[in-house]
This record gives sequence, C-alpha cells and structure tokens, in this order.
Amino acid sequence: MRRLPSYEQHGMWIAQDLRGRTDTSFLVRRVFRIRGALDVTALRDAISDVVARHEPLRTTFAVSEGRLTQVISAPRVFDLLVERVPDDIPDTNAWIDGRIAWLYAKGVDLEHGPVLSARLFAKGPDDHVLMLLVHHIAVDGWSFEILYRELDAFYAARLDGREPGLPELPLTYGQWADECRQSAERGEGTAALAYWHAQLHDLPAPLLLPTDRPGHDDMEYRAERIGRDLDEETLAGVEQLARVTRSTPFAVLLIAFAALLGHWSGRRDLVLGVATANRSAPVTHELVGCFASVLPVRLRLDPGKSFTEVLREGRVALVHAQEHELPFERIVQMLPPRPGAALEPLFRVGVSSVQGFGASLLLQGTQVEPAPIEITHVPHDLLASLELARGRGRVDLAYPVAVFDRRTIEELLDCYLDILRAVVRDPRLPISAASPLALPVRSARLPAEDPAPPQADPGDAQNVGRLTGELEILVAKVWAEVLEVEVRSGEDDFFLLGGSSLTAVRVVDELSRAISVTVPLRTVYEYSDLSQLAERLALLRASTPRDKA
Repeated sequence: MRRLPSYEQHGMWIAQDLRGRTDTSFLVRRVFRIRGALDVTALRDAISDVVARHEPLRTTFAVSEGRLTQVISAPRVFDLLVERVPDDIPDTNAWIDGRIAWLYAKGVDLEHGPVLSARLFAKGPDDHVLMLLVHHIAVDGWSFEILYRELDAFYAARLDGREPGLPELPLTYGQWADECRQSAERGEGTAALAYWHAQLHDLPAPLLLPTDRPGHDDMEYRAERIGRDLDEETLAGVEQLARVTRSTPFAVLLIAFAALLGHWSGRRDLVLGVATANRSAPVTHELVGCFASVLPVRLRLDPGKSFTEVLREGRVALVHAQEHELPFERIVQMLPPRPGAALEPLFRVGVSSVQGFGASLLLQGTQVEPAPIEITHVPHDLLASLELARGRGRVDLAYPVAVFDRRTIEELLDCYLDILRAVVRDPRLPISAASPLALPVRSARLPAEDPAPPQADPGDAQNVGRLTGELEILVAKVWAEVLEVEVRSGEDDFFLLGGSSLTAVRVVDELSRAISVTVPLRTVYEYSDLSQLAERLALLRASTPRDKA
C-alpha cells in the first residue's frame, strides 16, 4: 500500500537525505541483557505481532512522480537474526559491542528497509543480548513505551498460547497522517500559521556559541553526553518557584538555561528548539510512529529585568508556542525567504524535557537489564535534556566533540547549576547578575566570509540575467512547472520564488529523470541560484559514467 507521509516523516526523510543516506544520526538503538529461559521463537513471533500492529515499523519510502510516498508492506514473519558468540572469544562483551557498533554503522536504507531490525546474541542457553535498531522516521520516545509494553504482552501470549488482550487501535499512523494533511488543505490552522509568521518574520540570526574549535556546516556531529544531578535543595527550590509563578518546573529550568546561553554568548534574543511530543489528540496515544516535533521558542532576555519577570514572559512564550503547535515542516514555511539561507538552521541549540520515560522490556520468565542509552550523534551545536521525574532532577548536555572540549561543557554545567541555585534563593535577582561565576572565554564561531565575487566581464553585461544554455532552460522549465511561477533569469533563487522542502523533492525528481542522473536533494539547497544549479547539473552529468546514469 502507498500513501503520502506525515509532515514529520517528510521532515525526517529530508534531514536524512541532506546528511547523506549512510549517515547514522537518526538511528536509535536499544540493547538488553536477557538472563533466563528465553524462548527465541516466541520472541520472534512477538516482534512480528508488534510490527504487524504498527505500520511505521514495516514502511519504506520512495519518490514517485515527484512526491515522497510511504510504501507499507504486508505483515510477515519478522527476521530475527541470532548470532552465537564463538566459544574461543576471551571477552564476549567486547565482541558483542563490536558487532553492535558494526551493525549500527551500516545504517538503515529508507528506500529498501527494514526500518526496524533486531539481532539476538547468544552467549549461552540462558544468557542473551538483544539489540533493537530503528530509524527515527518510524518511532519517537513515546513509541518505545508502547513497543516495550506490547512486546511483553505478545511474548507472554505466545508462551501461554492465548490472545494478548490488547485493544484494537482506533486508527493507523497513515490514517492520522492523512487527516493532518486534509486538515491543512481545508485551511485549518491559519491562526497558528499567523502566530508563527509573527514570531519568525524578524528572526535574529541563529545563536552562535563560543566554541573551542571552529565548526562547519558539513562536519560530523559525533557526540558525547555528560550531566549533573540537581541536589534536593535546588530541586525543591525549582518546584517552589514554579508554584509561586504559576509556571512549571520545566519552564524554570528552560529560562535558567536561556539565561546561561545569553550570558555566555552575549545574545539577548534567542531561539531555542524545544522538543514536543505532538500527541495532544488521544487517538495518537497508543500509536507507534514519528510524532515528536520541535517548536522554535523565541525568548527575549532583558538584562534589567528580574529572573521572575523573565520567567513569566518565557512561560507565556512557551505556552503560546504549545497552543499553536504545528508540524515543524509547516512552521518553517513561515520563514521569510533570504538568499543563501536554505541550509541555515532555524536554531542551533535544542532542549528536551524528560518526563520519566522509564519503561523497559520484561519478557515473562526472564530477567532483563537495559544497557545505558548512548548518545552518538547530535543534530545541533548543543542539546540539553532537562529531567524532572520521580523526585529527581537532572540536566544532560550532548555536544559535538568536533567543536567542544569536555572540560568546556563541564564548566558550562557547573555554571548552570550556579544560576539555578542563585535564582531559587532570590528570584528577584536581575537576570544579568544571575551567574556568580564567569564562564570560560572562548573564540566565538563566526560565519564564514563569503568569497569576493568575481569581476564581471564588461562584454557580458548584455547577458546578465538571461537564460543561457540547455540546462539553465531545463531548470527554469522545471521550476516554472513545480512552483507555478514565471522564471526569467539565471539569477533567480529557488527559495525566493517560493520553493520549499516539499517542492524541492519534486524538482530533483524531475531533473534526475530529465538528465538521466541521480540529483541529490542537497544540490537544490546548496545551489539555489538557477545558473549555479545548472552548472552543478552539468558537472554531475559529466562525472557520471553512462552505465551508472
């Protein structure tokens, strides 16, 4: 079965394609040590049952007639591969870790699948390690709660020879995606779009943090993560401040983090990407799929105001963003087009709230021990996880090792805790004085300077702006058809003409078929100027052997 993807799936596919199809940034792996009498056949059948119940786990993606489509396969017996650890391996754990790392590095092929794979390593008759590997296009954090719960139910039912007793799902993920698109086509959500247009029309430049080493747009965002626990007194103070200001503990932690970033960077107008579950509709609560989104929350830090005042303003900004929640793919369409900004991120710092997603596998008759969840890649310059659950408070920072030293992040965490302690003791403290410690001084990463434009030949003046050559005319024709606009000049910019990630997929599909060469999606983003894109197409065609075209 084929159907259009959700906005979230489309955005994830775009992000994966821009990074390269072998990039592993959006893969999620979960590893479990299982001791006891594990029934491998029952486990395989239970995974088959879960995959049959949830379409995203058996979905691949293809571009057809210029549109990205879901290709949903029929349910079948899941291919659970079992590897027996060789007897002559001195360190079995290291051997298994190596195999898991190798499998992870292979990545997931979104065109051919599977988006979910599992590998079971047998160390002995009653000692196994299970690895689940899945692409984020099929799941989010909430989904794992469902996966574990239903996998336990199906496994127990298979062992006992009975039905699992799970209620029928109210709708499928694909049906939910259809409803969202139909809602947008009916013009619903115009108030939310107007809100985001007002928020983003005069957007400041993305926050550039002081780094230990210069970064660049195509660097590998391999990451590490370190964190700090909040002491009981600070945690109690955060909760008390939230009650007094009619806010939430997360808002207190968020605004304190914004104050830290503002102090560190010297910026007073920040946009942070705040993760959201995007499951306000009850019908989504039992569905596995990619629902999670990101809201670009804009926070203004007036240095003369108290932390309490900034907190109240920040709480309003956070609440309004949540009240006008839309898929990120629709929000970014409200950005005013700017030349050369196609690959520029809307924000460089992300924040997520960890509200106690703590479920794990049980698997009747066994003892299951989950391995610590590793962060191997981070899609931003900095990703903060703010956790408040079960009487515990914690902040974790994931950072790309290419630009930050561990010591810098440790100092940043220490300063964050100092800010929290200061503001819970005296919320009237001006936000400019909230940090009692000086943050480490680093060289700020500055945008690369554009190379000086080549000197124009006076003899070419009469040709400026004209469409010249076969490929420029081809690009203009495709743009005109896809965007339904008139294209007149080789200086026209795809995104200034109204192009978007949705229409970019159609453009590369049309161009690929026209020149019989696969045109990467990233090409349209890197060469959004018509004449530059035509030149790039010429290079692609010339460098592609005829038998691979």
